[in-house]
Amino acid sequence: MLGSGSLEIATGIVFVYLLLSLICTSVMEAISSFLNKRGSTLFEGVKNLLNDPSFTGLAQQIYSHGLVSSISQFASDPNKPNRLPSYMPSKILSSALVDILSSSGAGVNAYWTLLAGQRQSALDDAQKAQTANPGNASLAAAVSAAQLALADAQAKVQAAVDVKTKHDLATDAAGKVKNRLDLKGIADATTALAVALDAGRSLAAECPDPLGNVETAIRQRLPAGHTKDALLLLVTKTRQEATLAQNTVGSAERQIEALQANVEHWYNDAMDRVTGWYKRWTQLVLVMVAVIVVGVANADTIMLAKVLTHNDALRASIAGAAVEVVQGAQASAQQLPGDATTAGSTPYRDATFTEAGKIDLPLGWFGNAANKGNQDLVPTDLGGWAIKVLGLVITIAAVSLGAPFWFDTLSKFVNIRGAGTPPGQKNKSGPQRDPSKQ
Repeated sequence: MLGSGSLEIATGIVFVYLLLSLICTSVMEAISSFLNKRGSTLFEGVKNLLNDPSFTGLAQQIYSHGLVSSISQFASDPNKPNRLPSYMPSKILSSALVDILSSSGAGVNAYWTLLAGQRQSALDDAQKAQTANPGNASLAAAVSAAQLALADAQAKVQAAVDVKTKHDLATDAAGKVKNRLDLKGIADATTALAVALDAGRSLAAECPDPLGNVETAIRQRLPAGHTKDALLLLVTKTRQEATLAQNTVGSAERQIEALQANVEHWYNDAMDRVTGWYKRWTQLVLVMVAVIVVGVANADTIMLAKVLTHNDALRASIAGAAVEVVQGAQASAQQLPGDATTAGSTPYRDATFTEAGKIDLPLGWFGNAANKGNQDLVPTDLGGWAIKVLGLVITIAAVSLGAPFWFDTLSKFVNIRGAGTPPGQKNKSGPQRDPSKQ
């Protein structure tokens, strides 16, 4: 079984790892926030998902859509570029995408032309019947009704032409956007899209097959590529679901809802990979920050182990600090929703900094009360420097594992330590703080 001294040494080292990990994570998060890395990574992911790498097509229209721009910072200030949203709910993207496709599809849907043709045939039949029976009032009324129906259908055909023209203009405006910082280009594209969507929604609402509008837009308005293939597959899947479960998705409205749900799953699956992009970036930055922080702090694991081995008071202080941090975090976690031990919502972060501030940790290059007289601070020979570099590399690798890992590890050590009274101690609470530090 681990002796109390060895356990305290391990606890002290883990406590320092946790402290340094929190510092590195805070710096990394500050860099990420300054660069809006989450937003830019999501932006690249959406462009990739929608097959719009130049941001002049569907992705540009999505980011110009009111549902998306409304969650972007500075959306109400035309003189500032929108700060890219760090998170885009799947419901928002699916609603915006279906809205754009439904509206643009209404302008190129052959339904209106077919309807006009059917009503022209109906008028011709009514006129023939009236000609055969010129004095029949009911046939005359039928001719008048057929004429009104034809006129309405022809108006819809003209409206479809108008909608197509407006969406063509919106597409052209999107294609002229140089980049996301092109304020005038984005403003023009946003205005053109809003006009086109407004015109298309009214027409799409009168189509008996809303899913057909979406499918038509995908086939006729999207370029060939993975986005077109994926969306056509989702439309086909939705129709199959409607056939197999007519009671739940058989109506036109329910089919659109089912399509949106399928788009949401598609988007969420893609965002899992985008999250991986961001995690790889943060891991790289965390390692780079750890190199700097560990180097500046002279956080040499080998040296730290030596100091803790020979300094009973310091071991006791760090062990007590570890208990305070773990117990405080556990108490806070009971009052917080969700996972309270993840970076970004760490109840132990402030407690760790506070407790560390009460202790003279053996860090730095110039010595303090904890490592006074330590000959390992600045080596004087090649062998000493080799050990120093090895100790620093060990710390860098450990810190790169992240604060949540080291908090969990520290909690386990504290729980092991609190499971029984170590030999030579008078109580189960473990070593007390150095009175001189209180």
